[in-house]
Amino acid sequence: MAKYRSTLTGIIQHFRNVEEIAQMELAALNQALAQSERELDRLVVSAESARLHIEKEQTVGIQAGDLLTFGHYYQTRGRMILEQERNVTARFELFESGRQKLAESARERAAVEKIEARRFERFLSRIEKGEQQTLDELAQSIVRRKR
Repeated sequence: MAKYRSTLTGIIQHFRNVEEIAQMELAALNQALAQSERELDRLVVSAESARLHIEKEQTVGIQAGDLLTFGHYYQTRGRMILEQERNVTARFELFESGRQKLAESARERAAVEKIEARRFERFLSRIEKGEQQTLDELAQSIVRRKR
């Protein structure tokens, strides 16, 4: 019986490796995005806490210097929040491009595997035809001998 030798095995393995690398990169991007989002949440909570503290102090009475210090702190937190929001947006865009890269590599691998499956089916079909032809010839020779 003929042995099937795939010429696409190396290519399929390459696409699997590319897909695995894309998966690892996507996981790293996802972690970085989650970390950026946690940092943003921390900054927002900190700014809100500072705002509530200023409101509380204003009802009791606060010195002008302290009020200016709190105001500066709150403005600084606002700038940090805006910067972190840009950071989160940039990391989200990187994550999306990584997700698209993974999807593309999965499609490419699937396409090559489909080609390989078709080739294997054609190989099996040729083997079956050869076996059937051999059986037919054997049957014909048996019929000829009986005559």
